[in-house]
Amino acid sequence: MLDVARLRMRYGTKELGQSWRHLETVGVLGVWAVLGLVVAPLVLGRMARRESGSRVAERRERALQRVG
Repeated sequence: MLDVARLRMRYGTKELGQSWRHLETVGVLGVWAVLGLVVAPLVLGRMARRESGSRVAERRERALQRVG
């Protein structure tokens, strides 16, 4: 089992101010999550617009022929 006290002593010195910054960590991860939720639909929509339906169908048929 992982000993949390030893873990804090070992890696606590690597942290700024020798403290774990939980609030800042949660904030940064939250910003990344929101940014991903905003950017992903834009990128995926742009990719879908560039791909025509016939090209998607053609690629799907080729993939199905390879599989069996």
